[in-house]
Amino acid sequence: GLGFGGGGGGQGGAGGCGGAGGGGGGGGGASIALLSVNATVSLSNATLVSARGGDGGPGVAGQTGQPSGGARGFAAIVGNACNGGSGAGGGQGGGGAGGAGGLSACIVYFGSAPTTAETTTNKGTGGGAGKGAASNDGIAGDAKDTYEAK
Repeated sequence: GLGFGGGGGGQGGAGGCGGAGGGGGGGGGASIALLSVNATVSLSNATLVSARGGDGGPGVAGQTGQPSGGARGFAAIVGNACNGGSGAGGGQGGGGAGGAGGLSACIVYFGSAPTTAETTTNKGTGGGAGKGAASNDGIAGDAKDTYEAK
């Protein structure tokens, strides 16, 4: 029979601040066999094993978190004004879902005017999950400024 492998899914979009995008799903495989047999030929069985689904696509790395709120001063002899450091990078993206199992169809005809017609359909095993991508490193926070209030 002919084997058909589905294409892999697209890469998932990047998540929001600190988020992680999911991976694309894998393509499903499929195989089809069609047999037309002359009446003088005798066949008892015709089986076809289905293809395994493709693995999921890789996850997308999470985006770096945004900095915290703006500078804050304290009305004291010595005050601190600093921006909070940027958030850490997002976690690794989840692996893509496994591809759907392939379907196999087998149609057998005995004779020009079929006396027996068999149709067998088997569902294949789903593909495995894709691997997540590594996360981005967080950006270092701004240096802390120390000042004396006047």
